[in-house]
Amino acid sequence: MNSVLFSCETWLGSCGRSFREALVRQGVRVDDMAEEAFFPKWTDPRLRILVRTTHRMIVREFQDAIVGRAERLRPRAIIAYKGTYVASETLHRLRELGIRTINIYPDVNPLAHGKVLAESMGEYDLVVSTKSWHPNAWRQMFGYRNRCVFIPHGYDPSLHFVPIEGLAASCDVSMVATYRPEYGRMIEALAREPGMADVSFRLFGNGWQRLRRFLPSRWVICGPVSGLEYPEVVRHARVLVAPLTRAVTVGGRAYPGDEDTTRTYELPAMGAFVIHRRTERARSLFDEDSEMPMFDSPQELAEQIRRGLADPDRREAMRRRAQERAVPRDSLDNRAAEFIGILKREGLADLTGG
Repeated sequence: MNSVLFSCETWLGSCGRSFREALVRQGVRVDDMAEEAFFPKWTDPRLRILVRTTHRMIVREFQDAIVGRAERLRPRAIIAYKGTYVASETLHRLRELGIRTINIYPDVNPLAHGKVLAESMGEYDLVVSTKSWHPNAWRQMFGYRNRCVFIPHGYDPSLHFVPIEGLAASCDVSMVATYRPEYGRMIEALAREPGMADVSFRLFGNGWQRLRRFLPSRWVICGPVSGLEYPEVVRHARVLVAPLTRAVTVGGRAYPGDEDTTRTYELPAMGAFVIHRRTERARSLFDEDSEMPMFDSPQELAEQIRRGLADPDRREAMRRRAQERAVPRDSLDNRAAEFIGILKREGLADLTGG
């Protein structure tokens, strides 16, 4: 059948769902394997215990469901977005059915997310990574022998594009990110910088409560946001901070970190004034003097925040130019078109052909 089977998280704003919808807009017929149907995001401790105690059975059920759907649908390819629970054995069974397997890998290190993913990543016919350095490091650094190509992250035009208009700002600075120790150290150090205690700062994401006692009273921890909440949060802040994970250690070994993330593309598309962690990748995408200020340290971040808040005209001009740079260049529609072209050139699948 002229279709693909797409396995991903399907909540609004998830990278997998956004990429899947971009493929549909490119004319690809897509059937879903919604991971949440098997791995619900419960928060009640009693339900989480139930998930842990039945985890192996749930994983097996998920594997069998993928193969069963593939046997009935006979898609041209199966695409796993990250594929945390897609095991090597499942990929072998799909190969026996003559179905091509592709992984779109969105994270910085495939060895850092569990044994199932680490072992299966080398079994796909093709890995499409969102990290520019992965193709050159795929064999030497990670030990995989399959082919890896690069397509960057992007923004979802149906969710993240917000036409430039007057800001409905209700706070000075916001940051949307799940807590990580590296981010935590940065935020603690930033809070100690001169003048930062007087800035209204909102932290969105899981895990930040552990820092409450270290933060000024005007800094508010707001919890996670998703879907339509995300652009609303962005348009209510004068300044958005875009951090990166630069320190990655797996099994006692140091690995390269992120050069960009989804925030690199989504925030400019939403018309935000973004202060981004400085990397060569980020500097190749945006001019830090006229489009997107950047920082290397908490001290430089504080300086950029103070400068951004003090000069609204400069802030307005930079957010406009950053959006003009990003839109439509970084849309997931463009990424999906590139993805389709790669699969065709690689001889894996013609997703829009008859």
